[in-house]
Amino acid sequence: ALVHQFKAACNMFGQSLNQFDKAVKSEQLRQLDIVDVDHTLSAQEKRNLVESEDPKAVQQFLSQRYALTDATNDQLLDRLTDLEKQNDGMKKIERSIHELHELFNELNILIIEQQDLIDSIDQNVVDTKDNVTSGTKHLVKAEQHQKQTRKMMLIGVICCLVILVIIIIAVVPKKKVTIQQIHSR
Repeated sequence: ALVHQFKAACNMFGQSLNQFDKAVKSEQLRQLDIVDVDHTLSAQEKRNLVESEDPKAVQQFLSQRYALTDATNDQLLDRLTDLEKQNDGMKKIERSIHELHELFNELNILIIEQQDLIDSIDQNVVDTKDNVTSGTKHLVKAEQHQKQTRKMMLIGVICCLVILVIIIIAVVPKKKVTIQQIHSR
């Protein structure tokens, strides 16, 4: 049950990560749309910029393409710089989240591997309990058997003694005692 909960949490985490990535890319596309008022970039070129591995590709493109000089453009440049800083921060967070996701996946693998060990230990405990119960029954039977054996040995010894007494009585010669011998003593 714990493994299933962990897998569900990992899946939910992955989905959240994908949603975050889509939101960042959508925001970058929106920023490009705001700045590209002349529509000099096609939608595909904008997507290529946003999807590039370089997190500063959008910033570099805007800096090269649109040289801003007047006060209004300076404000726009400041705003764009702030947005780029936010974007860089989001990219760092995204990379950290990806690393965290990988760690969760590795932890999930470790848990799954150790689940077999836990199951094995659990089975050994059950087997040991069964063996102890069986051993206790055998000890009770052995004790009863030992009591019966002692009884039988005692009966056998008594029988041997009785037979020995009978043999001794039969073997010892009997002297006839007469009445005269009794008076003469």
